[in-house]
Parts: sequence; C-alpha cells; structure tokens
Amino acid sequence: ILTANNDGALTTQKILYPAFRLTKTTNQTISNETRTKITYETTNFDTDNAVSSSTFTAPVAGKYYFYSHSQVHAGANSNLNYCENYLYKNGTSIGYGLFDFRNNPGHNFSATYHLVVDMAVNDTMEVYVRCEDTSGDPEVQGNTTENRSFFGAYRIGS
Repeated sequence: ILTANNDGALTTQKILYPAFRLTKTTNQTISNETRTKITYETTNFDTDNAVSSSTFTAPVAGKYYFYSHSQVHAGANSNLNYCENYLYKNGTSIGYGLFDFRNNPGHNFSATYHLVVDMAVNDTMEVYVRCEDTSGDPEVQGNTTENRSFFGAYRIGS
C-alpha cells in the first residue's frame, strides 16, 4: 500500500506487520491436568523483536490474528482423555479449544486454536495447554524438521 503526505512524497506501508512465529524443537513434559505455558525454542521470524521467553508483547495497537498448534502425546495408547489449547492475554485465558476423547481415549493429538484479538501497546499473549493423560506423563511434542507445535500472529488492522 502506498500513501502520500501533504508534499506528495510516497511512503510504503507495511502490511501484516508486526508478525512472528515460534516453533518447539524439543518435547516438553507438562503436569497432568494442569495449565502449563508452552516454551518455544526457535523463533522462525519476529519482525519487530516483540517476542521474549515465548511471550509476544504487542509493539503496535490493533487487531491481530493469533494461531497456535500443539501436538500432545500421552504416555501410552488410549491414555489421552482430553486436551485444551489456551491463549492467554495479559496473564488471563481469553479462549481455548477443547478436544474431549473420554469415550474413546487416544495417544496423540494436535490441538489447534485461532483467534482475532484487539491488542493495545504492551499487551502480551502466550499459549498454555492442559491435558488429562491417565498414565500421568503428557508432553507437548517438538521437532527440528517437522512443525509439530508452533505459535504465531500478525496484525491485520487497527
């Protein structure tokens, strides 16, 4: 998008910025039936240096499209009863996706959640998960070559 000032000088506007994407590259053991923050080891991109310790801090106010994908693994077959994938804004849950398998427990599942959120400057966003694994050993999976668990966002407007 091009805009012009009063003198007719053209400037280019960044579209879909700021933006970031984080990826898990190692497995993370989480406490059974406890909301646990996911830690991401790799920053795929961070256009405005707005991510620290797996937490995004909005450098610009506006509407952001957030996405999270978490591959959860139970300790054994037929042990995964449910999984919840949360987005936390400023330390509080603002929404989650629930996948309930209690009538037919599984072993692995990829929990995905997407949400458009109004963010003010310095608002923060993080991802948490909670799972019930009857073996008591759930984990969020990471991998260096496959995108098993990731978190990202981009600004879509003011």
